[in-house]
Amino acid sequence: GNTPSAIGRHGARPGDEVWVSGELGGPAAGFTMTSPANMALRRPNPPIGLGQALAETGSVSAMMDLSDGLRQDLARLCAASRVGAVISPEKLPPHPDVSGAADALSMMTAFGEEYELLFIAQVGSAKLIQQAAAPFGSHPVCIGVVTDRADDGARLEGVEWPEPRFTHFGEA
Repeated sequence: GNTPSAIGRHGARPGDEVWVSGELGGPAAGFTMTSPANMALRRPNPPIGLGQALAETGSVSAMMDLSDGLRQDLARLCAASRVGAVISPEKLPPHPDVSGAADALSMMTAFGEEYELLFIAQVGSAKLIQQAAAPFGSHPVCIGVVTDRADDGARLEGVEWPEPRFTHFGEA
């Protein structure tokens, strides 16, 4: 993706925060219903340069594209950094077409094709992050925390991860 080579998936440390660069679930909504979200799926608008801007804050330790959905990609990042993570489902930012849907959590975590970034940042860097993202029209959200339980992997607080959704790009 567009993430700078200087920041990979390996730098997350226990106590860091887990962030996403913007709303989740638009592509899943576009695939499952006829709505403006179809535009999110057909004409993705990746935030070119956003990764670099976030990297330049100096507070981001790991980053990757959310191409396979939060569940799979967060698991990969945790494995690479040898950490765990706990995500608060109520903090996930839903795309407008996802809000209120019965399977909103599934659309936000289990579909992928998101053109957002998953990144890890030091506690206390929220203001820097928001300032870096503002020129891109991006509104990053802190969704959880990195833990030292590498064996526990990435989990949702209080609920199980939804099953992976069907995707039309071959493997689920």
